[in-house]
Amino acid sequence: MPHLGHKTRKPALEALEARWNPSAVHLAPAVRIPTAVAVNLGATGGATTRGTIQSSEVDFFLVSPKWTATYDVRVSPVAGSALDPVTAIYTSKGQRIALNDNEGPGSRASLLSVPLSAGQSYYVAVTNQRAERGGYTLAVQAKLADDSRENNDALSSATSLGAVSAPLTVDNLVMADAADWYSFSLAQAGAGAMARLDTNAGNGALIFELYGSTGSRISLASPGGVQTLDLSRQGAGPYFLKVSGSRGGWNPNYSLRLDPGQVSPPPGGPTQPSNPPPSPTPPSLTPTPSTPASGSTPPPSAPSPGNPSVPATPPMAPLPGTGLPVVPAPDPTGPTVPGNWTILVYMTAGNLASFAQSDVNELETLASTLPPGSRIGLFWDQWDQQPIATGGGSQAPWGTAGRAVVAADASSSAITTNFDLLGERNTGDRATLSSFLSWGRQTLPAARTALVLWNHGSGLGGSNYDSESSDHLTIAETAAAIAEQNGWRPDILAYDACLMAMAENAYGLRQSANYLVASQESVEGAGFPYAQSFATLATPNAAVADVVGGMIGAYSTATTGSTEATLSAIRLQGMDALATALLSFTTQAAQGNATDLASFRRILATGAIGMYTEASYRDLRSFMVSLGREDSVSASIRTAAERVVTCLDAAIEAKTADYRNSGGLSIYLPRTPAEEISDFMDHSAFIQATDWGGFVNQVIGRQRGAPLGGVALDPTAAGAPGRGTKKGLVSSQASANSLPSTNRTDMAFLAWLLADEASKARASGRR
Repeated sequence: MPHLGHKTRKPALEALEARWNPSAVHLAPAVRIPTAVAVNLGATGGATTRGTIQSSEVDFFLVSPKWTATYDVRVSPVAGSALDPVTAIYTSKGQRIALNDNEGPGSRASLLSVPLSAGQSYYVAVTNQRAERGGYTLAVQAKLADDSRENNDALSSATSLGAVSAPLTVDNLVMADAADWYSFSLAQAGAGAMARLDTNAGNGALIFELYGSTGSRISLASPGGVQTLDLSRQGAGPYFLKVSGSRGGWNPNYSLRLDPGQVSPPPGGPTQPSNPPPSPTPPSLTPTPSTPASGSTPPPSAPSPGNPSVPATPPMAPLPGTGLPVVPAPDPTGPTVPGNWTILVYMTAGNLASFAQSDVNELETLASTLPPGSRIGLFWDQWDQQPIATGGGSQAPWGTAGRAVVAADASSSAITTNFDLLGERNTGDRATLSSFLSWGRQTLPAARTALVLWNHGSGLGGSNYDSESSDHLTIAETAAAIAEQNGWRPDILAYDACLMAMAENAYGLRQSANYLVASQESVEGAGFPYAQSFATLATPNAAVADVVGGMIGAYSTATTGSTEATLSAIRLQGMDALATALLSFTTQAAQGNATDLASFRRILATGAIGMYTEASYRDLRSFMVSLGREDSVSASIRTAAERVVTCLDAAIEAKTADYRNSGGLSIYLPRTPAEEISDFMDHSAFIQATDWGGFVNQVIGRQRGAPLGGVALDPTAAGAPGRGTKKGLVSSQASANSLPSTNRTDMAFLAWLLADEASKARASGRR
């Protein structure tokens, strides 16, 4: 390992030290601090790094505490090391404030417990007692004192805040364990009733949750420095608040505020309950052409033939400039009652037609389990080469595009849902997706929405490859279609498609949803097990985090026996922080030396870095973890890599486990020009935010500012499934020359597919 920081002859520490309990009497005179290695303290105010004493030098480390607290600084010799370390701490002006040789009898490790102030710089100096050499570990850890509300680490020992009849603020709270629980009660919640958590200038990221009297979670606040839980819809009774650290992080000073809101009686009548019981009859699923009298319930639409349980959708006018039909806006004089959850599925069947038919049946089964107010909207572009009948047989096989509210039906023998037939549509066109979203949010209004994009995926290239139109949705087009919805966006954006869990994709979609659910690897033919994936919706008002967690758990169960299956739920709010960490990493990497570059390439060549169906897609976490552990890599690069891991982990809500220990997001990282693909260039915003293109060039061996190379991917391979396929891979008869000249697949990858995957494709298929 190259030495960490500037080396100098050690001072006469032995003559000055107080062996176990150093005091101010023994502080050395002021010294000039040389170059030091920065140690970034993590979410719990701690960090660990390593060093080596090769002669009689002094290693210096820079520590900048985020919190004012007492910190333990411990230096321990690694296994097999002869080193007896001596450790001191200096202020930014070079004044020593603490010194220790051995933490106790029989121990060579040194330990200092010192108060440090937030925002100040301190330097940890490590040397040897005499002439011993060897490696050591430096560990720094904040010691946060419990607040007066402890012990409240579990619901059963929650701190009581009493009955809340007026605004209540509780300050100076400390999160330094698993969780803090608080109980309170409401007599009645009025307009603006809320519970608010303030992390106080970002002292540490926290998770804020509301629970009912039975211990079931009601809601989860959106992440941020100030988080709010809406209480205005809650009835009278006891409740619990849970505060926990994001990814186990701590916070030395947060505050809570409870406000019961303003309760005003309606004109001419008594105050009504804030959360009346739901009507036993679900609201009409679609607006009706007629205008009901004010305050009355509109009559249901006439049932469609073969589908008596679902009313037909109203006539549609074309979207100007596209010819695509959209549902008219609901009549403002008629009531619109949002349901709990709506699932919108945008399905491009193509050569996955058999799997599409199976999944539509699964959606009907799911619909039969949903509570009143939760519904499923489906856009199904059937494959013209394999049309399928619907409406319980009343609609002959149609082979074009249709749209419907999915009917509840537990039978898998036929598709019961009756579809509005729209004619052929290009599902690779942003306007088609935008039209479906407009229809879905107006026809099926809900408090929460999940959008599933169903078809082939190629990772960076996008999804929904429409074989009839030779078109597909890029990430930018998907984001634009959502942005056109007048401020509406889904809570969950899920890809039932291959390879879509990529850092570039998540960054491009960071303003399009709260969560992204996608796979780093190819998705097997069966895709999502829909009835199980959304089973959490059987609970009214299911929290978004619970739903995405259920999706990950269901997929893990469905793929039991597979060591390759992956699925992760990504908090898109964390993508800006991840991009900032990546930029810091690429900046440090640009200053690296030849040894660093050789280490990058060697690490990529090992089996320790997750590698997927597309060879240039690598697991971001395992690459950064390997760099952080590599002694041959410059310390500044290792530190930056560790920061990337921290930000990535904070953004992952849940993920499956596979043999590669995939971290939840892949990233484009080819080792050679032969592995390059041009789809990466579609992600210009990510490239600009992170300079990842410069790092790719550096690894390949080009100047960082050189043009990137590669060809585009085509997962359909001229009508047959291909690279990044979801179900089915290229057949052995496929020819590279048959691929469209404007969108040719990587020839090396195609050859690999032909040789290695044809038999697996016929046996089980992939998307």
